[in-house]
Amino acid sequence: MPEMVDPSIPLRDFQEGLEKNLIKLHPCKVDTSLWLYYDEPIPGMHRITYVRLNKDKVVTAFLMVAPAESYRGLRCFALGVATPEPYRGRGNAQEIVRAAIEEVKWMSKTMGEKEFYLDACISVDNIASQRVAEQVFKIKGEPGTDGLSGKPVLQYFLKVSTD
Repeated sequence: MPEMVDPSIPLRDFQEGLEKNLIKLHPCKVDTSLWLYYDEPIPGMHRITYVRLNKDKVVTAFLMVAPAESYRGLRCFALGVATPEPYRGRGNAQEIVRAAIEEVKWMSKTMGEKEFYLDACISVDNIASQRVAEQVFKIKGEPGTDGLSGKPVLQYFLKVSTD
């Protein structure tokens, strides 16, 4: 059975792409110290990756946002966050999630959307990511099963208003 998607793997690939100048970053609109990269990894699947960089262009926090199945009748985006080992335990994951939420709110508002959901699906074994979701979303995760691996997860849904 396939494993859950681990955002640390695309983080590693992303850093390598930056080092080889294969990735062109753009400053965000709400927070210009946050960078974004837009791609289409699979035809028809659009993804935005948000990153924080240090002065040496090393990723200190990484967050992917991709469309997910609608939830309670509203558009939904799945989040995947990763922080490189040397930058963990410093609040970088919480900070990039908060900053990315503001960017997605801004983008959704410009498209005329009033509300949407964010979805963080986290392995029951990933306590650090659960803490990040609970701190940022201010809710407890709902028990569920990962659709890819069949493993138990906690799923966090945050309803976001663009007003």
